[in-house]
Amino acid sequence: MNDVHPSPCASGPGIRFRVRVPRPLWIGVIAVILLAGSLLLTTGLRVHRRMTAIRAIESGGGAVGTVRRRPDWPRWLFAYPTYKAFEVVEFVNWENGTISDGDVAMLLELPSLRRLNLRNTHMKGTGIARLKQLPDLELVLLERSDVAESEVGDLRRAAPGLAIHR
Repeated sequence: MNDVHPSPCASGPGIRFRVRVPRPLWIGVIAVILLAGSLLLTTGLRVHRRMTAIRAIESGGGAVGTVRRRPDWPRWLFAYPTYKAFEVVEFVNWENGTISDGDVAMLLELPSLRRLNLRNTHMKGTGIARLKQLPDLELVLLERSDVAESEVGDLRRAAPGLAIHR
């Protein structure tokens, strides 16, 4: 009746601790799950940033024009502004508004942006030269906006292929 069970923490000549090494299959499965999770996370963050930028532009009085990547894209799966994050942003029309450096940072979240209309805008800060970071930007309209000529010159030197209408 006095059965004595050795403690799992006890050590002695008759007690061995076994540490099981994971099988290679489980290591592979876990690696695939982690890789898939990281890909989903980076894609999700990119889409979230793009959607945040689109909402900020539209709430600030601007308009965002998108083009479908595929004709069979199921837009009905998402609410109105959400599907725009999955499409290619071609242009932003932000006329008659006030734009800060933070708004320029939002524009940088749209790497496929090709045309930018900033007519009659009031610029707070000196962030217009950062538009050189947009690789596909072809045209910027700055007519009747209060962007300093030195900033426009910096942008022209940084992006020589960019057409800037002043």
